[in-house]
Amino acid sequence: MPANPELTAARDLVYQGVGRNVLQFQRLELLLKRLLAWHQSTYTAETFEEDLTKRLEAQDKKTLGMLAGDLFTKVILKARPVGPADNAPPDLLSIRFGITTSEAATHEVWQAQLKALVEERNQLVHTSLLNWDLDTHEGCQAILTELDAQRERIRIEWENAKRCHEAFIQGLEQMHEDLTNGNMERFTVQDTET
Repeated sequence: MPANPELTAARDLVYQGVGRNVLQFQRLELLLKRLLAWHQSTYTAETFEEDLTKRLEAQDKKTLGMLAGDLFTKVILKARPVGPADNAPPDLLSIRFGITTSEAATHEVWQAQLKALVEERNQLVHTSLLNWDLDTHEGCQAILTELDAQRERIRIEWENAKRCHEAFIQGLEQMHEDLTNGNMERFTVQDTET
Protein backbone atom coordinates (compact mmCIF):
# COMPACT_ATOMS: atom_id res chain seq x y z
CA MET A 1 0.00 0.00 0.00
CA PRO A 2 1.48 3.38 -0.98
CA ALA A 3 2.25 5.87 1.76
CA ASN A 4 -0.24 8.64 2.40
CA PRO A 5 1.59 11.91 1.56
CA GLU A 6 -0.49 13.95 4.02
CA LEU A 7 0.22 11.53 6.86
CA THR A 8 3.91 11.44 5.94
CA ALA A 9 4.05 15.24 6.02
CA ALA A 10 2.24 15.30 9.39
CA ARG A 11 4.71 12.77 10.85
CA ASP A 12 7.61 14.83 9.53
CA LEU A 13 6.25 17.86 11.38
CA VAL A 14 6.05 15.79 14.57
CA TYR A 15 9.66 14.66 14.16
CA GLN A 16 10.75 18.26 13.58
CA GLY A 17 8.84 19.33 16.70
CA VAL A 18 10.56 16.64 18.74
CA GLY A 19 13.93 17.79 17.45
CA ARG A 20 13.19 21.43 18.31
CA ASN A 21 12.14 20.52 21.84
CA VAL A 22 15.14 18.28 22.43
CA LEU A 23 17.42 21.14 21.33
CA GLN A 24 15.62 23.52 23.70
CA PHE A 25 16.03 21.06 26.56
CA GLN A 26 19.75 20.88 25.75
CA ARG A 27 20.03 24.69 25.83
CA LEU A 28 18.41 24.70 29.27
CA GLU A 29 20.70 21.91 30.47
CA LEU A 30 23.83 23.77 29.34
CA LEU A 31 22.72 26.94 31.10
CA LEU A 32 22.08 25.05 34.34
CA LYS A 33 25.51 23.43 34.08
CA ARG A 34 27.13 26.87 33.90
CA LEU A 35 25.16 28.21 36.86
CA LEU A 36 26.00 25.21 38.99
CA ALA A 37 29.62 25.05 37.92
CA TRP A 38 30.33 28.64 38.80
CA HIS A 39 27.99 29.43 41.68
CA GLN A 40 30.78 29.18 44.23
CA SER A 41 34.54 28.86 44.23
CA THR A 42 37.83 30.25 45.37
CA TYR A 43 39.75 32.35 42.88
CA THR A 44 42.94 34.27 42.33
CA ALA A 45 43.68 36.52 39.35
CA GLU A 46 45.99 33.82 37.99
CA THR A 47 43.61 30.85 38.37
CA PHE A 48 40.27 32.53 37.66
CA GLU A 49 39.60 31.27 34.11
CA GLU A 50 41.21 27.86 34.63
CA ASP A 51 39.10 27.21 37.72
CA LEU A 52 35.89 28.21 35.94
CA THR A 53 36.68 25.76 33.13
CA LYS A 54 37.42 22.90 35.56
CA ARG A 55 34.23 23.50 37.48
CA LEU A 56 32.20 23.42 34.25
CA GLU A 57 33.83 20.14 33.19
CA ALA A 58 32.84 18.65 36.55
CA GLN A 59 29.16 19.20 35.65
CA ASP A 60 29.40 17.51 32.24
CA LYS A 61 28.11 14.07 33.25
CA LYS A 62 25.12 15.30 35.28
CA THR A 63 21.64 14.68 33.95
CA LEU A 64 19.02 17.39 33.62
CA GLY A 65 17.25 15.94 36.67
CA MET A 66 20.40 16.13 38.77
CA LEU A 67 21.04 19.69 37.63
CA ALA A 68 17.47 20.77 38.41
CA GLY A 69 17.73 19.29 41.91
CA ASP A 70 21.10 20.93 42.56
CA LEU A 71 19.82 24.28 41.29
CA PHE A 72 17.32 24.51 44.15
CA THR A 73 19.74 23.39 46.84
CA LYS A 74 22.75 25.43 45.71
CA VAL A 75 21.67 28.47 43.66
CA ILE A 76 17.94 29.24 44.00
CA LEU A 77 17.55 29.36 47.75
CA LYS A 78 14.91 30.03 50.39
CA ALA A 79 17.42 31.95 52.49
CA ARG A 80 20.51 34.01 51.69
CA PRO A 81 23.73 31.99 51.41
CA VAL A 82 26.07 32.96 54.21
CA GLY A 83 29.83 32.65 54.37
CA PRO A 84 32.56 31.83 51.91
CA ALA A 85 32.43 29.10 49.29
CA ASP A 86 32.51 25.55 50.64
CA ASN A 87 36.04 24.44 51.59
CA ALA A 88 37.50 27.88 50.84
CA PRO A 89 40.89 28.59 52.42
CA PRO A 90 40.59 31.66 54.67
CA ASP A 91 43.46 33.49 52.94
CA LEU A 92 41.94 33.38 49.43
CA LEU A 93 39.03 35.22 47.86
CA SER A 94 35.95 33.08 47.52
CA ILE A 95 32.54 33.71 46.08
CA ARG A 96 29.14 32.19 46.60
CA PHE A 97 26.36 33.19 44.28
CA GLY A 98 22.78 32.55 45.24
CA ILE A 99 19.39 33.93 44.48
CA THR A 100 16.90 34.02 47.30
CA THR A 101 13.22 33.85 46.60
CA SER A 102 11.01 36.27 48.45
CA GLU A 103 8.65 33.54 49.66
CA ALA A 104 9.02 29.83 50.31
CA ALA A 105 5.97 29.21 48.10
CA THR A 106 7.73 30.88 45.15
CA HIS A 107 10.72 28.60 45.64
CA GLU A 108 8.53 25.49 45.80
CA VAL A 109 6.44 26.45 42.74
CA TRP A 110 9.53 27.19 40.67
CA GLN A 111 11.16 23.95 41.79
CA ALA A 112 8.00 21.95 41.00
CA GLN A 113 7.76 23.51 37.52
CA LEU A 114 11.34 22.58 36.69
CA LYS A 115 10.91 19.08 38.11
CA ALA A 116 7.79 18.56 35.96
CA LEU A 117 9.69 19.79 32.92
CA VAL A 118 12.47 17.27 33.60
CA GLU A 119 9.84 14.52 33.69
CA GLU A 120 8.43 15.79 30.39
CA ARG A 121 11.90 15.70 28.86
CA ASN A 122 12.45 12.13 30.01
CA GLN A 123 9.09 11.08 28.61
CA LEU A 124 9.79 12.85 25.31
CA VAL A 125 13.17 11.19 24.89
CA HIS A 126 12.43 7.73 26.27
CA THR A 127 8.75 6.82 25.78
CA SER A 128 6.88 9.31 23.61
CA LEU A 129 7.09 7.33 20.38
CA LEU A 130 5.65 4.30 22.17
CA ASN A 131 2.59 6.23 23.32
CA TRP A 132 1.84 8.57 20.43
CA ASP A 133 -0.62 8.01 17.62
CA LEU A 134 1.46 8.58 14.50
CA ASP A 135 -0.87 6.54 12.32
CA THR A 136 -3.52 9.24 11.86
CA HIS A 137 -3.45 12.85 10.80
CA GLU A 138 -5.50 13.77 13.89
CA GLY A 139 -3.05 11.96 16.16
CA CYS A 140 -0.13 13.87 14.63
CA GLN A 141 -1.99 17.17 15.09
CA ALA A 142 -2.59 16.37 18.78
CA ILE A 143 1.10 15.61 19.23
CA LEU A 144 2.10 18.88 17.55
CA THR A 145 -0.18 20.77 19.93
CA GLU A 146 1.49 19.02 22.89
CA LEU A 147 4.96 19.78 21.55
CA ASP A 148 4.14 23.47 21.03
CA ALA A 149 2.86 23.78 24.61
CA GLN A 150 5.93 21.96 25.90
CA ARG A 151 8.24 24.25 23.95
CA GLU A 152 6.61 27.24 25.65
CA ARG A 153 7.18 25.70 29.11
CA ILE A 154 10.84 25.09 28.19
CA ARG A 155 11.15 28.71 27.04
CA ILE A 156 9.79 30.02 30.34
CA GLU A 157 12.25 27.97 32.41
CA TRP A 158 15.11 28.88 30.08
CA GLU A 159 14.28 32.58 30.50
CA ASN A 160 14.24 32.16 34.30
CA ALA A 161 17.63 30.45 34.24
CA LYS A 162 18.97 33.00 31.77
CA ARG A 163 18.14 35.89 34.11
CA CYS A 164 20.00 34.15 36.93
CA HIS A 165 22.94 33.43 34.64
CA GLU A 166 23.14 37.03 33.40
CA ALA A 167 23.20 38.39 36.96
CA PHE A 168 25.91 35.93 37.87
CA ILE A 169 28.03 36.68 34.79
CA GLN A 170 27.88 40.40 35.54
CA GLY A 171 29.15 39.70 39.04
CA LEU A 172 31.93 37.44 37.75
CA GLU A 173 33.04 39.99 35.17
CA GLN A 174 33.22 42.69 37.82
CA MET A 175 35.11 40.40 40.17
CA HIS A 176 37.58 39.40 37.44
CA GLU A 177 38.17 43.04 36.53
CA ASP A 178 38.70 43.98 40.17
CA LEU A 179 41.05 41.03 40.74
CA THR A 180 43.04 41.90 37.64
CA ASN A 181 43.27 45.58 38.61
CA GLY A 182 43.86 44.96 42.32
CA ASN A 183 40.65 46.78 43.31
CA MET A 184 39.68 44.49 46.17
CA GLU A 185 37.91 47.24 48.12
CA ARG A 186 35.13 47.32 45.50
CA PHE A 187 33.83 43.86 46.41
CA THR A 188 30.44 43.91 48.04
CA VAL A 189 27.99 41.25 49.05
CA GLN A 190 25.03 41.35 46.73
CA ASP A 191 21.77 39.50 47.21
CA THR A 192 19.29 39.14 44.39
CA GLU A 193 15.64 38.41 45.18
CA THR A 194 13.00 37.14 42.80
